[in-house]
Amino acid sequence: MMTDPWLIALALLAAFCIGLSKAGFSGISMVSVVLLAEIYGPKTSVGLALPLLIAADLMAYPAFIKHGSWRPVWKLLVPTLLGLALGWWLLGIISDLAARRIIGLCVLLMVSVQVSRSWKPVMFDRLSKSKLFALNAGVLGGFSTMLANAAGPVIQLYLMARKIPKMELIGIGARFFC
Repeated sequence: MMTDPWLIALALLAAFCIGLSKAGFSGISMVSVVLLAEIYGPKTSVGLALPLLIAADLMAYPAFIKHGSWRPVWKLLVPTLLGLALGWWLLGIISDLAARRIIGLCVLLMVSVQVSRSWKPVMFDRLSKSKLFALNAGVLGGFSTMLANAAGPVIQLYLMARKIPKMELIGIGARFFC
């Protein structure tokens, strides 16, 4: 049981960031990933965050039910399940130290994709039209959610690259994670 008020405050901040991420600020979820991994350990944090994420998803879906559609979700389903299976397998065989490093790599990868999207928008737009991009987004989304609960930025970047309007993007994201 945690008794340190600073750790409790950090855990509450992580929970708040999870709620914000489901309201459409997906990048803020990286803060919760890092905080929870630091407080509880990398492998344990994945399981501890899951009930919070499920509760937030169950609240986000009805809030955005008028926006978005299921079509993009179905396109990503098979690759995402493949990524989930790969992440589940890897999480079962790696140490906490390796999990910490993989979580760090996931966070750095998300940041680098965001930066490259800003610096090279034309290249990113061209890439987003390929079928391989959707396959990779699904696999990486499933993999990163299994290892770090960090699929939000991957899926949001995929949808943003397809130039989906903001509210529709949030609605599709709510469906995908629900």
